[in-house]
Amino acid sequence: FKELGNTAANSGLSVISVLGCRNLERFTGDNSNIKRLVLDGSKKLDLRTLKTFEGIETLIVNSCTYEMNLTEIGGLKNVKHIDFILCQVQVDLIHLKEYFPKIESLHISQMKKDYGMQLKELNPDVEITSDFFRLE
Repeated sequence: FKELGNTAANSGLSVISVLGCRNLERFTGDNSNIKRLVLDGSKKLDLRTLKTFEGIETLIVNSCTYEMNLTEIGGLKNVKHIDFILCQVQVDLIHLKEYFPKIESLHISQMKKDYGMQLKELNPDVEITSDFFRLE
C-alpha cells in the first residue's frame, strides 16, 4: 500500500509499528490518537507526513531515506522523544521547544558531536544523542 491513515477511526489504537513497508509513500488523515510510532525501512515515505500524528509522544524512525529538515515536522505538541536512525534528517541550530514544546530527547544517529554540542547549548534541558555521543 502507498498510504496509511485515519487511525483515529480506531479509538483503541495508540501504538503503531510500520516495518518494511517499502512502498509506503505518505500518512494521511487523522492519526492524532497514536502515542508511539515505530517506523522502519519505508524508503519512499515522505517523512513530512509524520505531522498527521498530532498526539505522538514517541517517534522512532529507522532507515527511511527521504531527505527532510526536522523543522518540517514541527508543531508536534506532545512529542517527548524523537529518534531518527540512519535517516537523511537535517537539524538546524534551533530552539527545539519552539517546534516541539514537550521534547525531552532527540537522537539523530548521524549527527557529529561538535554540532550536537552547539545544539545542546541552545537546548540545555533536552538530551541530545547520536551514535557518536550522548549529551544529557
